[in-house]
Amino acid sequence: MIDWNNIATEWLSDYAAMGVFVVDKGLKIRFWNRWMAHHTGKSARSVMGKALFTICPEIETRGNARYYEEALSGKSSILSQRFHGYLIPMPADCDQSVFPCMQQTTQIAPLNMGGDVLSIVTIIEDVTERMEREQDLTVSERRYRTLVENARDPIFVIQDERLAESNPAARDLFGLSGDPGEKEMDFQRFMASIDPLFVPRLRQRYEDRMVGKPVLNLFIYPIKGQDGMRRWIECNSVLIDWEGLPALLVMARDVTRRKKAEKALFEERNRLAVTLRSIGDGVIATDTEGNVVLINRAAEEMTGWSFEEALNKPLLQVFPIINQKTRKPCENPVEKVLETGLVVGLANHTVLVAKDGRERIIADSGSPIKDREGNIYGVVLVFQDITERYRMEADLARTRNLESLGLLAGGIAHDFNNILAVILGNLDLVKMDLTPASEGHECTEEAGQAVQQAKALARQLLTFARGGTPVKKTAVLSDAIRESCAFVVRGSNIKCEYAINEDLWPVDADIEQIGQVLNNLFINARQAMPEGGCIQVVAQNDILDGSSLPLKPGRFVCVVIKDEGVGIPESHLARIFDPYFTTKQTGSGLGLATTHSIISKHGGHISVVSQPGRGTVFTFYLPASDKSSVDKAASPKTTPSKGTGTVLVMDDDAGICKMATRQLEKLGYQVCVAEDGKAAIAMYQRAMEEGSPFAAVIMDLTIPGGMGGKEAVGQLLKLDPKAVVLVSSGYANDPVIANCTAYGFKGAVPKPFTLKELGEALDVLLHLAGGGAGRGTEKVRVCRS
Repeated sequence: MIDWNNIATEWLSDYAAMGVFVVDKGLKIRFWNRWMAHHTGKSARSVMGKALFTICPEIETRGNARYYEEALSGKSSILSQRFHGYLIPMPADCDQSVFPCMQQTTQIAPLNMGGDVLSIVTIIEDVTERMEREQDLTVSERRYRTLVENARDPIFVIQDERLAESNPAARDLFGLSGDPGEKEMDFQRFMASIDPLFVPRLRQRYEDRMVGKPVLNLFIYPIKGQDGMRRWIECNSVLIDWEGLPALLVMARDVTRRKKAEKALFEERNRLAVTLRSIGDGVIATDTEGNVVLINRAAEEMTGWSFEEALNKPLLQVFPIINQKTRKPCENPVEKVLETGLVVGLANHTVLVAKDGRERIIADSGSPIKDREGNIYGVVLVFQDITERYRMEADLARTRNLESLGLLAGGIAHDFNNILAVILGNLDLVKMDLTPASEGHECTEEAGQAVQQAKALARQLLTFARGGTPVKKTAVLSDAIRESCAFVVRGSNIKCEYAINEDLWPVDADIEQIGQVLNNLFINARQAMPEGGCIQVVAQNDILDGSSLPLKPGRFVCVVIKDEGVGIPESHLARIFDPYFTTKQTGSGLGLATTHSIISKHGGHISVVSQPGRGTVFTFYLPASDKSSVDKAASPKTTPSKGTGTVLVMDDDAGICKMATRQLEKLGYQVCVAEDGKAAIAMYQRAMEEGSPFAAVIMDLTIPGGMGGKEAVGQLLKLDPKAVVLVSSGYANDPVIANCTAYGFKGAVPKPFTLKELGEALDVLLHLAGGGAGRGTEKVRVCRS
C-alpha cells in the first residue's frame, strides 16, 4: 500500500520551492524542509524539537507571535494569514549575494484532529521577484499616467464605438466628460465634433485598422473644438490590446497654427508665383552650382526655354549672352555674384541669344539669395528686353545728331544756294545770247546741269536741316511706289513684285520727298543685288496701339521693301542712318540719313532688319490722312511773257541783287534794290505816296543783322493789303517757303532759280492779282533806298 503521507512529506522536504515547517502545540519544531535549511543556514537536525521563537526570534520581536497563539487557541476562524515584508533570519556568515533579503508571504494553518489543534503548518513563499515586478508595474503605470495626463496633445482609446480612455487634453478639446459611465456618450461627442465630410473617411480608416488592413498612420482632418472654433487635428493611430480586447490608441495634435501658416505660405507662394509670372521682367533663379531652379513666363518667352526644359540645366545653356559688338560670350553672372557676394549688373551691349536664334539686347542684374544666417544658397537674375528702348534711344541720338548737323548743313546750304543762284542765273542770261549750235551754248548747258546736281545735293542737306519741313499734300502712295521701283530697276536684271493694298489709305506727305525716300531705298536694294534678284514691295494699312513702335496710336500706312542681296553686317546696322556713314566707295552717306529725316519729319518711323547673305528689309510707317480725297495736281505753269512795271528786290547779297536785276530786266521789268526789310518798307511807302506802286516785291527770308522777309511782309501788307510779295531763300525747304501763304506771301521762288522759274512765278501771281502789265507802270520811278 502506498504511503502518500511519506511521499508528500518527502516532496515537501526535498523539492518544494517554498519554506515549510511544522510546530506542535508547544510551538516546538517538528518538521523543517530543505528550503528552510538552505535559506536559514540551519539544518533540520539542528532545529528539530527546539522552540520556534528560539530558532526564529524575529517572529516574536516583530509581533507576529499572536498569529500562532490564535491558531493554537482555536478561537480564530482564520486558517491562513499573509505577512508581507517578513524577513527570514540569515546566518551570520552567509554571502549576501547568494542569500539576499526576501519579500515573503507566510501562511499559518492549524491542523485539527477531532476539533483539537495538534500542530501548525507554516508555509513561506519567496515573492521578491513578483513584488519587484508589481512595483515596476506600479511605477510604470504611474509614469504613463503622469505623461498621458500632463500631455498637451490629446490622447484617447477607441474601442467598440466608445472612448475607453482619454486624457485631459482630449477632454478639453472635444468636450468629453471622462466619466467611465459615459464612454459611449463621449464617443458620440467626439464624432459630433468632426467635420461631416470627413466622418465616412474616418470610419473607414477605423474599420480597416481594426481588421489589420494597412492604413496611413498619419492623417489630418478638421473639427469643431469645444470653443466653437474650427481646428485642424493631426492623428496617429496604433492598434493595441486593451483589457484583453483590440482597441485603437489615437494620439492627436492640434495643428491649426501650422495649417494656417501653411495656408499663408501657400498663398504667399501663389502670390509670388503669380507676380513672377505676371511681371514683364525675366527672372531666373539658380543654385550655387549655377543650375536653373526657377524661370518665370517672361524669361520663358525671351529665352525660348520652358520651365520644364530649363529646370536643372546650366544657366549659360538657357541664358547664353554675348557682347553685341565683339560677339564674344559674356562672363557668367552667377559666378560673378557667388565670387563677390554682391549685386552685379551686366555690361552695356549685352545680347541674349534665344533658343531659336533670335537676339535681344538686355539689361539685367544678379543678386545673391541668402538665408537668415547670411549664407548664399543661390542667385537670382532679373533682366528685361531693352531692344526697342535701345533702338529708340539710338533713333533719338541719331535725330539729335541730325538736328545738330542740320544747323550746320542749313547754313552751308543757304550760302551754297546763294552762290548757285548767282551762277545759275548768269548762265541763263549768257545762254540767251548764244545760238543753240554754238560751243558756248553747249558749255553753259553742261554748267547748268552741274548746277542742278549741286542744287539737288544742297536739297539733301536741307532735308534734314532745320528748314526741311515737307510741303504736304494728300495723296495715295501706290503710283509713286510703282513708278519709283520701275524707274530704278529699268535696264537691270532685277524685277519688282508688288503686294499693295487696293484700298490703301491716303497720306499727307510731300510727294517729292517721299519719292526721294523710295528712290534711295530702291537704289540700295538694286546695288545689294549685283547678280540680279527680286525686290518685294508690300504696302498695307495698319493700326498701331503705340506699344511696339515709337509712334502714337492710330492709323498708318506701312511700306516694306525687301531685297535678296548681300545683307548688312550687324556691326553696321546701328549706324546705317547716320549722316555720312557709307560702305560704298562712291556713296555720299546722305541717302539713308535723308530718308530717316524725311520719314521723321512726316511723323513716321523707319527701321531695318538684315542678315548677311540673306537680304535686307526696310520698313517705314507714315500716318494715314484724315481726308477722304486726294489733292488734284496743280495746273501746268503758263509760259512766262514779257512783263511791265517795277519789281523791288530785297536781298543782302550783292551778287544775288545783280543777277536778279539782270534776269528781271531781261523779262521786261524795271528793278529797284533794297538791302533789308526796313529799307524795302520805306521804299514801298514812298512809291505809293508818289503814285507809282511796285508791281511785285521779292524778299530774301533771312537778313543777318537786319529785318528779314518774314517780319517785313507783315508791315508791308499793312501799307498795301494787295501787295504781291514773293519770298526767296537759300533755305529752300524752310517752313515759310513750304507754307508761304500762311505768312502773307503770295508765292515763293527758292534759290537757286532759273530765269524761266522766276518769270513764271511773277507772271502767274501778277495775273492772279489782277495787275497784269498795268500795275506799277504809271511812271518810270527812280529807286532810292
